[in-house]
Amino acid sequence: FKCMLNGDYIYPFANTVQYFTENVYTIANLECILSDQQLAYDYTKVYFPFVAPKEYANILIEGGVDFVTTANNHIMDCYEAGAESTYQTLEEYEIPYGKEKQAQIVTTDSGLKLGIYCAGVDLLPDADKAVAAINQLKADGAEYIICAFHWGREAYYDLYDSQTSVANACAEAGADLIYGSHAHNLQKM
Repeated sequence: FKCMLNGDYIYPFANTVQYFTENVYTIANLECILSDQQLAYDYTKVYFPFVAPKEYANILIEGGVDFVTTANNHIMDCYEAGAESTYQTLEEYEIPYGKEKQAQIVTTDSGLKLGIYCAGVDLLPDADKAVAAINQLKADGAEYIICAFHWGREAYYDLYDSQTSVANACAEAGADLIYGSHAHNLQKM
C-alpha cells in the first residue's frame, strides 16, 4: 500500500473525498493500530494484526474524516501498547476519537453539539450501558446523539437479535443515529 500512496495521502479517498469534506461531520471506524514500532501480538488469537505507520493518520485528515471510533475488535491486536500508540498518534495529529464505552460531546464547525457513544470491542454493545450514556449525553447538552457500534456477524446480511434489541433501546432512549460497523457489507436497517 505504501508504494501506491507514495506520499499522496488522499489516494484511498480520492474518489469519495468530496462527500466527506462537504458535509457537516464525518465519523469513521478506525480498525487498525497506528504505530511505527514492531509490536507483539498473540499468533493464536490474531491471524495478522492490522497495523499501519503513524503517518497514515494523514489519510484520515486528507480524506475529510472528523472523528474516529477505536471501539472495535482490532484495537487490542497488539495489546495495550498498540492501543496506546494509536491514541497518542490520533492526539498528535489532532484527530478526535472515541474509545470503548466512551461518551463525549464534540462540536462541529457550525456549532452543533454531537453526542457520540462508542462501543463494540467484544462485538456486543450492552444496551444498559448505551442507554445510560445516551441519558448522560442528553444531560450534558448534546443536540444530536450518535451511537457508533462495532457489531454484527462478518459477511452476513442478517442481524443478530441483540443488534435489534440494543438499537431499539438506544432509539427509545433518544439516540438520533445508530452507526454500525464490522460486518463488511450492508446489513438491514
